[in-house]
Amino acid sequence: MISSSQISSESSCISRLAVKLLFILSLGTILPLLALFAYCLVTDTLWVLSNLIWLSIFTSILGMLCSFALLQILFKPLLIALHSLENYLVKDGTDGKASRDCVGEFAHNLQYLLNKISSLSESLRRNANTDPLTGLMNRQASEELLHKEIARAQRDKLHILLVMIDIGNFKRVNEQFGQQIGDVCLTHIAEVLTGSVREGDWVARWAEDQFLIVLWNFNHQHPMDVLSRIQKKSQQTPVGELLQLDVCMGACEFAGNMQVDDLLAHTDAALREAKQKATNHIEIATPYPIQE
Repeated sequence: MISSSQISSESSCISRLAVKLLFILSLGTILPLLALFAYCLVTDTLWVLSNLIWLSIFTSILGMLCSFALLQILFKPLLIALHSLENYLVKDGTDGKASRDCVGEFAHNLQYLLNKISSLSESLRRNANTDPLTGLMNRQASEELLHKEIARAQRDKLHILLVMIDIGNFKRVNEQFGQQIGDVCLTHIAEVLTGSVREGDWVARWAEDQFLIVLWNFNHQHPMDVLSRIQKKSQQTPVGELLQLDVCMGACEFAGNMQVDDLLAHTDAALREAKQKATNHIEIATPYPIQE
C-alpha cells in the first residue's frame, strides 16, 4: 500500500520535472530574443532591421539547439532506465522493444514491472505467513493474529476459546506408513479443521504435529460438544480403518484480562494433561473470570 508520504514525494518529483521542462522550453524562446537584443546594441540598427529575417532564423535555430541539448541532459537518466528496462523485459520473455513513442513505451513497461513487483511482494508475504504443506497460517503469523484477537476480546469483552490439537501417534504413522502418508494425514486434518469452524474462527499449524484453533462466540456453556465433534472428524483418515489418529485436545477459554503468553501457557498445559490421561482425550483449562 502506498503511503501519503510516498504520494507527496512523487508529486514533488513531478512538480520539479514540470518546472524544469517549462524552464527549458521558455529558454528556447527567450534566448533568441536576448541574442537579437544584444546584437542590436553592438551593431548598426539599420543593418539589423534589413537582415531581421536571417537574424531571427539564426537565433531561433540557436535557441532550439540549446533547448535540445538541455532536454537531452534532463532525459538522459530516463533513457538509461528505458534501456535497462527493455533488457530486463527481453530476458524475462516479455516483448520489451520500444515503439516510436519511447515515453509511452517506457510508461507501459514500467507499469508492467510495477505490477510484477507487487505480485511478487504479495506472494512472498503470503509464503512467509503460510505453511507450505497444509496452506494454513504458520506459527509466526498465528501468533501475530492472536495478539490482535486478544486485544479485540479485551476491548469488547468477548469470549474466545483457544484450542491446541496434537496428533499423538504421528511419529509412528511416519515410521510405519511413510512420510507421504503422514503428509496426507496432516493435509486431511487441516481440511477437516478448516471445514469445522465458522466464519471469523481460524486454524493454524502450530508445530509439526500440532494445530491451533481460535473459536469466537462459541457455546461456552458446553464447549466439550464443539471439541468432540471436531475430534471425531479429525480421527478419520483417507487410509480408512487401517489407520486411526490419536487426536488429543487442550483448550482454554479467554474471558478476562489474560495476556497472550498466559493463554498459550494454560492451553499448552491442558494439552499436556490430556496426553497424559488417555488417547483421544480432551482437557479444558479453567478460564479467567470476566472483569467488568
